[in-house]
Amino acid sequence: MNDHRKAAIFCLLSGALLAKIHTGHATLARMDFSIGGQPPESVYLQLLDEAAPLTTANFLAYIQAGRYQDTFIHRAVDVDTAGVDVIQGGGFTFQFDQQTGSGFYTPVDTFAPVPNEYDPAHPNRRGTLAMARTQDPDSATSQWYFNVVDNPLPGFTVFGEVLSGMNTIDAIAALPTVSIQSPITDLPLVNFQPGDTVNFVADNIVMLTGIAASPYPLPLFVDPAPLTFDPVIRDSGPVTRDVEITNLGDSSVVIGGIDPAGSLTGPFSLSLPATGACNDGMSLAPLEQCRFTLEFAPLQAGDFASTFSISYDDGSVRSLSYEVSGSREDSFLVLPNTSEDGFIDVGETVVGQTVQLDSDLGGLPFGNQGDQALNFTSITLSGPDAAQFSIDTNNCDILQAGGICLVGLSFTPDSSGVKQATLEVRTDDVPAFVTLALRGIANSENDGIGDLEEAGAPNNGDGNLDGIPDALQENVTSLRDTRGRYVTIEAPAGTRLQNVQAINDPSAGNLPQPRSGSINFPNDFFAFVLDGLEPGGAATVNLYLPTGSAPNSYFKFTPWLPDPAGGYTYTGPNSLFWNVFDFDPTTSTGAIIDGNRITLHLVDGARGDADGTPNGQILDPGGPGILTAADSSSSGGGGCTLGRNTTPPAPVGLVLILLFSITGIALRPLIAPPGNGRHCRPGKTRCGLLDTCEE
Repeated sequence: MNDHRKAAIFCLLSGALLAKIHTGHATLARMDFSIGGQPPESVYLQLLDEAAPLTTANFLAYIQAGRYQDTFIHRAVDVDTAGVDVIQGGGFTFQFDQQTGSGFYTPVDTFAPVPNEYDPAHPNRRGTLAMARTQDPDSATSQWYFNVVDNPLPGFTVFGEVLSGMNTIDAIAALPTVSIQSPITDLPLVNFQPGDTVNFVADNIVMLTGIAASPYPLPLFVDPAPLTFDPVIRDSGPVTRDVEITNLGDSSVVIGGIDPAGSLTGPFSLSLPATGACNDGMSLAPLEQCRFTLEFAPLQAGDFASTFSISYDDGSVRSLSYEVSGSREDSFLVLPNTSEDGFIDVGETVVGQTVQLDSDLGGLPFGNQGDQALNFTSITLSGPDAAQFSIDTNNCDILQAGGICLVGLSFTPDSSGVKQATLEVRTDDVPAFVTLALRGIANSENDGIGDLEEAGAPNNGDGNLDGIPDALQENVTSLRDTRGRYVTIEAPAGTRLQNVQAINDPSAGNLPQPRSGSINFPNDFFAFVLDGLEPGGAATVNLYLPTGSAPNSYFKFTPWLPDPAGGYTYTGPNSLFWNVFDFDPTTSTGAIIDGNRITLHLVDGARGDADGTPNGQILDPGGPGILTAADSSSSGGGGCTLGRNTTPPAPVGLVLILLFSITGIALRPLIAPPGNGRHCRPGKTRCGLLDTCEE
């Protein structure tokens, strides 16, 4: 911890906040917040175990299960008229998509709701931690909020008080907020000003990077405590864990020793690191830390536990009893990997169609890393959607030491949406019963973009404002571009959009380069297949870009070259060229740009169709660009030339060609910007200030 941070937090341990510190054995907690990718700042809390026992136990259960890891502050509201000022988190996990270069979020997997324990003796005053809920008093699950001021919020359970770190809470509350899509309507952002493009990445949001609880009384915060080692297997070698002690008191504490009586028993042992060790007789200033190391080295199978003391003097000699446990197993079931949010994704398909688990091994792998055989008793499916999943193959019976067996899974949905089931596995291992959460996604149509993705588009998932959700139409698709902004693609009724994708660069690094000026591709590129045409037929496809977009050209990457004698020549699938796809009245093909709407005039088998064959399908890779010429006015009829890219040619024989001009076009937004996007559950007319409504 750096000096200026210590000084800032130490200041908060004086004055009014000291009045909150109780002398009982209340649980302590630490939450580490990274504001915009900066080093984490710690907020220490004392939980109200006695005043709100069920709520505190619920909060600790989420910590123990790791469900708060990598969540973020998704809401910061300051409602002057209502006198409410809070920051809210615990609801959504941040994840990063390497392909798109942007972040996305998934809801925290919740436990059963906890009964309301509101106590007027513990109001929502500044510096307290409370549970968010819907209008149902007993609906709180994972979401919590910090009170930035004394808030008039009767009925919301307060279960913790900040001991230090209110400067961090205030810094978060002071950030500007933006609505990205329901239910993220008041997201605090770093390095953001109203009107900026929202960049939903870890460096622009407030992440909860760490959270821990300590059952010991003040002034010492011990992390982790108590310590349970993960099960180990034979011959895996010793396992070590570092333990950190922080002084949360307002005066120095003298450490009298770690296990001064030598009561810690094997297979556990402890040691002190070379630096920062909790040495006998050392003095810890307020918020100063020291460390020691525990080692677990079992020589035989079984469960092990031990207890030792940590002595200290904060004005009177005291000690706390520290518990440590671990186990070794000689048969050891190794479970398949899951996604970051704890699911095994069986697949994504269309209602009524079957998709099988995509695995390099041909099934879901289970392993035995022990030195004794492992017997499977049963592998079954349960849960409300279990009938939509099935076990295709199962060669897991008796699994020898070091072996692997496979379970094949398939998913056949009967309705759209996210479907979940549980795979229950029973063995003679310890524990004998384990469960794995399965997930499948069912879409209404087969355009390659999931219903949930389309439902997040502006206008409540109706990107083209035709009154019908895009997810229900085969000819309309809404998706995020590679920078996270929604674009809607609309084809003629009766046709089908398939394999729709947002891509960074279809030419694999050989983007066109003008001889003068510059080309910018603010939405990057899109690829799709338009099916359902008469062979050789024509179609118009509309692209609705985000409000405020101002492209002046459309570029295609296809095997078509202009013929010197007139018209265009198809050069074959292995010769691809960048073309400015301006409208050509002779062939009735090309793009017409009107503000943020681009109309693509396409003809099956003609210029712009990547397969060059009148087969009832049009293949379209391309995207909108902004061409700025260095030697001509952007509002006149000047032009510039695309020079050959200096990057080595791609294997397909890339050639960059053509003359084109820039024509100034008045911008007219066609899609109104979304409102706050907030949606309530059925039967509700609006969401309360601290509701946790979702779509």
